[in-house]
Amino acid sequence: MHSTNKISLSLTGAGLEYQALADYHRFVTSEGKQYQVPMSVTQVARQKSHKRKLTELRKRWKTLTIEQRKLLAEGDTNEKKLIAFLAVLKTYEIAVRFVEEEVIHAFRNTPHKITYHDFDRYILRLEEEYPDLKNRSEATFNKIRSRIFGMMREVGMFEKKQSFKLHRPYLPVAFKHAVQADEEAKLIWFLHEQ
Repeated sequence: MHSTNKISLSLTGAGLEYQALADYHRFVTSEGKQYQVPMSVTQVARQKSHKRKLTELRKRWKTLTIEQRKLLAEGDTNEKKLIAFLAVLKTYEIAVRFVEEEVIHAFRNTPHKITYHDFDRYILRLEEEYPDLKNRSEATFNKIRSRIFGMMREVGMFEKKQSFKLHRPYLPVAFKHAVQADEEAKLIWFLHEQ
């Protein structure tokens, strides 16, 4: 799942976008052929922004199994959010490694808290592995941090709206079923470990 010597920061192109991902699914055949996707799906005003967001949605959609895509299309809001978060984790190394290295650790240790400071320390460690990250602006990392924490909040991984105390979100049976046979999705199981 981890890349060689570069790490993509294109996560900044879109937030969780669970409804946009579900809408995008309607314009793609099971073989992955994309039809003309209207700008109403990405809810942006400029064509350039629309294309960028579609690129990110396409990357995420491609990581999902047929069963996960079906749940994305037919599931309730919570299931769509969880599938969209799973797609983010399967698409972006910077997100999945943060979950692997920081969030799971925080879940396993008291006080079950994750902060912006934890993310900043994580980025410093990544810069050792990927020296080209040192050339990126602080604003880029702030946006990535904001995206990741916003997604975690949106899927219910924080106790309260303004809290950084972690909470295990409710995982519906349909979601568990959709991820159980997917090796790459095993990471998401940390959410329901007791």
